[in-house]
Amino acid sequence: MTRPLRPPVARRVHAALASLAAVAALSGCSSGTASSAGPPSSPGGPTSNSPSTPPAATSPPAPKPAPPAGACRRLTYSAISHYSNADPTVPCKSPHTAYTFAVRRLPPQVDVTGVSIGNKSVQSAASQGCRDAYSRFIGGDPATRALARLSVTYFLPAQVEFDRGAHWVRCDVVALATARSLADLPDRLSGFLDSRTALRRYGVCSAGPPGEPSSVLLICTEQHTYRALTALRLGTDSARYPGEGVVRTNGQQRCSAYIAARLGPAGGYTFGWTYPTAADWALGQRFGYCWQKTGN
Repeated sequence: MTRPLRPPVARRVHAALASLAAVAALSGCSSGTASSAGPPSSPGGPTSNSPSTPPAATSPPAPKPAPPAGACRRLTYSAISHYSNADPTVPCKSPHTAYTFAVRRLPPQVDVTGVSIGNKSVQSAASQGCRDAYSRFIGGDPATRALARLSVTYFLPAQVEFDRGAHWVRCDVVALATARSLADLPDRLSGFLDSRTALRRYGVCSAGPPGEPSSVLLICTEQHTYRALTALRLGTDSARYPGEGVVRTNGQQRCSAYIAARLGPAGGYTFGWTYPTAADWALGQRFGYCWQKTGN
């Protein structure tokens, strides 16, 4: 069974769906001038001119402080489609779907003056910074991270706070239960994917033959019929797409060898291979997936 890949986890971190317009904060000052008429004169008294006092200059409000790292939240799937998030924190010992593992500042080379938080360079820097921090935080090698339903999303300050000088990025870990729902996270996440048992619960599984239009990719704690046993890298980040015939045939041979080495050459099992298409490759997908039918 060999089919084109439907990537188990979106590798583009925080695919923002909502576009927010920039809010321009404009402040104007007007200086007072002396009244030519002056105050009314007292009967029989002298007339005096008293200039009005100019209004005191006011400083723009300071931005709110950056959120702390180490906080947990009960985010919904729809929340991760937005640029900003102000959901309240919850105790990390209680069920939670997001964990803030890092809070970073945008690099100094990113132009932040008068730009929207949806600006391409702002989004690119925020995404890349959180992805780099995530790899170091969550542990595991690239293939293990590709096999996990754990992923990373990020949030920027609200536009008004961004305009006031808040240029932090909040990096959160989330777990995709299904294509449009989040799963609860484990209590401890630092180095989580270094554990050999991490993928038992948070691995990539499929309800139905993977690659079929009717199949549903989900976390392995959900009811499933196939499990992704390994992810095989098919090229470097800078490599050109080698062609569908190459990734299909080469990957299937490697998958077959892996399955035989793991489960024995006698057979008696069903396995499948899904591979990236040219469109998947253009989005950064460099892994194909070797699946075993589980029957449960």
